Amino acid sequence: MSLIHCIVYPDLIRETKYMIQYPPFNRIFVKIDRLKSFLSSFTLPAYLYQNSLVMTTKILLALCFFAIGLLKAQEVAPPTIFQVQNAQLKQIYSEPFDRKREVVFKNKKYRVYNNYITGGIGKCYNSGWSNVQLCPALDFNFHIGKQSFQIGGLLSEPNFGINNCLQLHAGWGYRYERSNYMLAAYGGISHTSGFLKPVNDTTSAASFSNVGAYIALQCLYKVKFDYGIGLTAFVDVNATQILTGIRAELFFSGAYRGVKKHDYAKEQNQ
Repeated sequence: MSLIHCIVYPDLIRETKYMIQYPPFNRIFVKIDRLKSFLSSFTLPAYLYQNSLVMTTKILLALCFFAIGLLKAQEVAPPTIFQVQNAQLKQIYSEPFDRKREVVFKNKKYRVYNNYITGGIGKCYNSGWSNVQLCPALDFNFHIGKQSFQIGGLLSEPNFGINNCLQLHAGWGYRYERSNYMLAAYGGISHTSGFLKPVNDTTSAASFSNVGAYIALQCLYKVKFDYGIGLTAFVDVNATQILTGIRAELFFSGAYRGVKKHDYAKEQNQ
């Protein structure tokens, strides 16, 4: 099932999700329902949420199915070098934290606990303007010990260079990293400032500035251990408007530590 099919056919998604045997993703659907209930509890006009909730659910479900397909492909594929590397990483993550712990893949050294940057562009629904707009974004994803955090920002704009909304966010998250892919989820607070759509042609756009909540889900494919491409779905909610969308992103990490040098004298002694 393609990503487009997941977004376009929500009825098929609802029928299919009950067949999924992955317990972690069953819990994701429960959290989606809780998110909808949480948003419905706000005392804002219903029209702000009608389209936003539908699009949010579609985007989150699509990303979940994309992640499930990625994991499923790992199971049905014949044994590969990725499986060996991922088993090594899994063992390291179960051990006590060591900030400088490294792995060697194809004679190249990589830092296991690393920070990374994601940046890209996509589409988002802006309830303040009641339409779909461009949404460029940039995030710095870092760790303190084994805990993962994210800080970043995004714009909402009808055209390049004409933005009507600036959002900054910071939060805590969970990161599931393997040698050929990475899944991550972050949530926290946000601050959004911008302009709302004028009521008519004779009025000017009203400005606003609000604190809200932000959630982002990342699904990244690694071209190499330290860089790759992927998708990020996000939702930002405050008392004035909702932003919800999906974007394509590039990611780059600081994991690379150079080429491993052979100690030939040590190898001869062994």
